[in-house]
Amino acid sequence: MGVPKIKQVQDNQAKARTYKELMEQYRKSMECGFYGEAELIVYALLEDRLRSFLFHIGAIEKRTDSSTGEKMSALLQKPRDVKNISDKADIIRKSFRHCQQISVAEEPYADYLRSLYLDGVDVSQCKKLLKSINDWCSYRNEIIHGLFHKDLEDLRQSFRSHVEEGFDLAKELHKHVQAVKRSKGRKEHNR
Repeated sequence: MGVPKIKQVQDNQAKARTYKELMEQYRKSMECGFYGEAELIVYALLEDRLRSFLFHIGAIEKRTDSSTGEKMSALLQKPRDVKNISDKADIIRKSFRHCQQISVAEEPYADYLRSLYLDGVDVSQCKKLLKSINDWCSYRNEIIHGLFHKDLEDLRQSFRSHVEEGFDLAKELHKHVQAVKRSKGRKEHNR
């Protein structure tokens, strides 16, 4: 990832302050009709929640890692970048697939994932959610990468609901992260 150009938060208190401030900025942006700013916050929130999911399933070893850790890399048969939203979602989808296909004897990490998902995560719902996030990001990318070639009136009619949909997706993703954190399989593994 290189050296960050912006200082990272150093502890959970600083992260909580950042979250609180950004959620307030999101609220103000939506109230004032600054949907581009609100969309940026929502996109960053989705990125953060996906990274947190990866961290809690052990796919990355530190929250700031730019690629998968040793166990997930072995499961995927190579290290994978976790730098963008589609990479993160793809790794989660592959973790679902691998933990269903690989036997316990072949790969203990796949068994660990299986226990997490059986105990805490509705895999079917999470797959649908990841698809919805992908669709939301496609719309967002269409705006970001082609704004000057879009009918602005058409965009104005849908921008607010698009941003609100992204925020709802982030809240739903947060529930899945919390389910992984509370999973008995994770607690037993961390003993």
